[in-house]
Amino acid sequence: MSGRGSSQQQAQQGHRQVQAKIDAVRRLREQGYDPGAFVRRKPVPAGSRHAAGRNDQGGDQGGWGTVKAGLRGGVDSLPFDLGDRIPAGVRALGDMTSGKGLAAAYHARLAAEHAQNRYDEAVHPTARTVGKVAGTAAQMAVPGLGWVKLAKGRRMVEAAPLIFKEGARLTGLGAAGGGVMQGISDAAHGRPSSLGDYAGSALGGAATVMTALGGRPGYAGGVGGAVTSLGQDALNGRIRSAADAMAALDRAADAAAVGNLLSAPVGTAAAGFARRLPNLNNTRSKLISKGDFGEALSRQRSRLRGQKIADVHQRVKVGRRSSITDHRTRDDWIVEAKFGPWARLSGPQKLLRAAHPQYRVDHFLPKDVGSMAEVPVGVAFAQWPYWNERR
Repeated sequence: MSGRGSSQQQAQQGHRQVQAKIDAVRRLREQGYDPGAFVRRKPVPAGSRHAAGRNDQGGDQGGWGTVKAGLRGGVDSLPFDLGDRIPAGVRALGDMTSGKGLAAAYHARLAAEHAQNRYDEAVHPTARTVGKVAGTAAQMAVPGLGWVKLAKGRRMVEAAPLIFKEGARLTGLGAAGGGVMQGISDAAHGRPSSLGDYAGSALGGAATVMTALGGRPGYAGGVGGAVTSLGQDALNGRIRSAADAMAALDRAADAAAVGNLLSAPVGTAAAGFARRLPNLNNTRSKLISKGDFGEALSRQRSRLRGQKIADVHQRVKVGRRSSITDHRTRDDWIVEAKFGPWARLSGPQKLLRAAHPQYRVDHFLPKDVGSMAEVPVGVAFAQWPYWNERR
């Protein structure tokens, strides 16, 4: 991006922010509110009882004011501005009892909430950011707890671990996905982004995949959103002071909350669906069985390793017994696919594994399916306009 284009973009953004403040003050005055009760231009000494040091929401400079700023930050960690919209709506309903219109009262109250946020950012920046980060962490913990039941079941000891090539390729796909979503976001907003924005998005996509591969799928979207935001701020040179760092953490908390809210339910639903798939011997169901699903995932894993499929369901003799393999690769790997927390190798399969040096066991669990569903959603919504537009 050229210097002129960057300057024009910053000027336009500054103009929008100034116009938003002017509109907020106008709405307050139209509803009979004193804007000075919500916005203080110059902080007063700590502990002061000056009238300008308080508003109807209790903003002040004392220790209790710092605590309340932190609590408000926790509430404001809710994504999509719900931390301001919900209180504004509740207060607007109360204003209706004094004859004010609901829509006008809501806009005035929302402007007051936003003004309170600006006050907290100016007077209690650390408390507000700590509150937002803590609130976001609490939100991420809720779906994470929901994964406890879905994640039950240990992987078989015979299961082949993820090799470096697989992890590297999946992480690379996540990074590429982050870059693609940045491009889509740019097209949607009608503006180009810097190389730092694209690099930050790539880092976020890679972090999403790595979080899921690390066994924490319920947090993948939140981690990816936070890394995207922090990466873009750092790579674009927006973190030059402690105050900038706090503002960057504030934006990262917003990004994490959005990514978590939108991706975790998708992953949970996908894992639950996989858990309810019928067993191999259930021929009455129209759904594919756990065995079919596991075999399909296993073949994709072989392709991810760079292996080509030679044949499927081949009978192989081992001593006086035989076993039907799920698939075999052209480089002579025999692959057995298992799905579900209770899957185990049969007797012939154990014998074949002991006799064949290139025998791989792929064991998939419902949480793996949840991860596969959550990662693309987390990568996509790391570019959600709610927080990306706030740059």
